[in-house]
Amino acid sequence: MLYYTVYIRKRKEEVFNEFERRVLPLLTRHHGELLYRIRPAKTSVIATSWGYPYEIHLVSFPARKDFGILPG
Repeated sequence: MLYYTVYIRKRKEEVFNEFERRVLPLLTRHHGELLYRIRPAKTSVIATSWGYPYEIHLVSFPARKDFGILPG
């Protein structure tokens, strides 16, 4: 099982929402699963070197090939 984190910066919400609208339906086609979709409040972030995110996703795929990465 592979896990990927997607971090979305603030001020890019509109672009990301359009991307998300197109990509999330494709997850099941590629055996992926959206495990978490989080919009954390500033008070939830204990430490950061990236700044405060708009949204964070955790997605999983059973194998590299499902994510589109060739082995090796």
